[in-house]
Amino acid sequence: MENKNFTVITDDGKEIEFAILFTYTMEETNKKYVYYYDPKQESPDVLVSEYDDEGNLFEVKEDEVWDKLEEIYNQFMEENEEGCCHHHDDDCDCDCDCEDAACDCEDDCCCDKKESLK
Repeated sequence: MENKNFTVITDDGKEIEFAILFTYTMEETNKKYVYYYDPKQESPDVLVSEYDDEGNLFEVKEDEVWDKLEEIYNQFMEENEEGCCHHHDDDCDCDCDCEDAACDCEDDCCCDKKESLK
């Protein structure tokens, strides 16, 4: 998943655009996971799904995998809690209109963790 956004079409035909927070490959199984959220929600939930090379998403069903994925997410959040990479607020010095998980700005971003999320 190289793009920062992707669209899911629900069973009833509704299209929902999600922003990718980060991806992770589990070394033990070589399975790939994507952590994503709906950027239109004020306080979005972070979702996680397994994905394949074609970008198809699959539900995670195994409890031990969920435990590991939750651990990875918590570690990611701890490492990035000082930055503002998830949402720019009104105090941001950034001039862009980006709504992605990471700011697309080159030099003027107020986010000191920007590079860690690219």
